[in-house]
Amino acid sequence: ARRRAADTEGSTAAFHAARALAASLRLPRDEARTWMQLAQNASRSGRFDDASQALDAAERLATAENDQPMRAAIIGNRGIVARMRGDFDLASQHYTDAVRLAEELGQPAMQASALNNLGNIHMQRGDYAAALDVLERSQALKPQNDITRARALGNMAVIYGTQGDYDLAIAAHERALA
Repeated sequence: ARRRAADTEGSTAAFHAARALAASLRLPRDEARTWMQLAQNASRSGRFDDASQALDAAERLATAENDQPMRAAIIGNRGIVARMRGDFDLASQHYTDAVRLAEELGQPAMQASALNNLGNIHMQRGDYAAALDVLERSQALKPQNDITRARALGNMAVIYGTQGDYDLAIAAHERALA
């Protein structure tokens, strides 16, 4: 709740407390998750070096535990930080790596999320054909009532609308709402 209210200082303190608790209970996956939350808070505040350090801490935990799904999530979060920093090339590489690892692990939800993020990068660059390709792949991986699928379809609708194809834009929005 604190994070939604833009209370970065309060939510950061809460995540540090949660991280310390997870560490004391020897719950490395939960500790890694809190590091990722701390990274998101830091990147939202423009503290990209802090975000990278938090993701490094999460990565050390995931590597020590050989937690490959957590590593894929961390790689995706590195993409988010790179995108927020304005480094679209690095963000694309992280998202591509996250897609590849999620696919290897048989994690379609994680793969769909990384594809959606990669589609956003292509959209920001104006490469609508590439964006539509990865967004189509993303939405195909998720069930009908999934938020990631709805986001991918919504992004596709924006592209179609930008290109002036309003029938396809409406159809994509209708699929997102179905």
